[in-house]
Amino acid sequence: MEPLLVSKDAIIDVHGVDVAFEDLSIHSGDFVLIQGPNGYGKSSFLKMLVGKDISVKVKDGAISFPYLFGDKAMNDYSGLEKGRLRNAIAYVPQEDDFFPTNSIFSAIFNKLKLEIENSQELSSKQKKEKKKECRAKVEEYLSIFNKSGLFKEENQRSVFKSPHLRSIYSCSGGQRKMCQIATALIQAQVLGSKLILMDEPLNNLDKNNKKILNNEIRDLMKMDNPPAILMVTHCHIFFGVNKEIRFLEEEGKRLARYVDLKEDSMLTKCLVEGKETNGRYSLE
Repeated sequence: MEPLLVSKDAIIDVHGVDVAFEDLSIHSGDFVLIQGPNGYGKSSFLKMLVGKDISVKVKDGAISFPYLFGDKAMNDYSGLEKGRLRNAIAYVPQEDDFFPTNSIFSAIFNKLKLEIENSQELSSKQKKEKKKECRAKVEEYLSIFNKSGLFKEENQRSVFKSPHLRSIYSCSGGQRKMCQIATALIQAQVLGSKLILMDEPLNNLDKNNKKILNNEIRDLMKMDNPPAILMVTHCHIFFGVNKEIRFLEEEGKRLARYVDLKEDSMLTKCLVEGKETNGRYSLE
């Protein structure tokens, strides 16, 4: 199977500091944790991949996305190719960029609609169908969130409890984070994004929402030809992780070490407490 992301002899300039990457190859179904101390370039690496930080660059060697552009190095992509790459990756940043006057529903759906409208592969008829599928999937996730009590606000008037009326700006950090995550998951499920990049997705999440995230990722990885997930996190609470990129320092040099956990004795277990039924966590 053709790899999704490949790094070969890569040295990345992260704001003036060189980080040498061990060669890596990411395939469909890989769940990769990116771990290391603060300030070592983990988030910057994700931002570079999705074109959100053009100041972070591959200084030597090559990073490529073979499933999209063959062996062509990322540094050589045209503007059109960079745009296609951005549309092909589902990205959950640390800080959301939802338009503040949107409703909860619109904040999620409008991002998906924009990805569809920017697609170079879909016909007008296909775009219309994809929008319909995305709308239904957003409603499905909002229903899951409502059942879990994510948007329950005891002191609010009933009209503002509706995700179709309530502004995303009124939501807490954890509520907005779950909306970001839902957007990325729908990009993979409906729009076919093969790479999901998540930067500290556990920030602001309570125990129940961590369980929901675990459940949804486990379901996602059961898909035929599932996406690969690259996740920056300081905490390992997920089942299914099979690889790590560890940012560290050795002999005064920054390194990003690639580890296949199937062969690593440091493989850790999921730390989320709670009962499971048919491979899914039960919510409280």
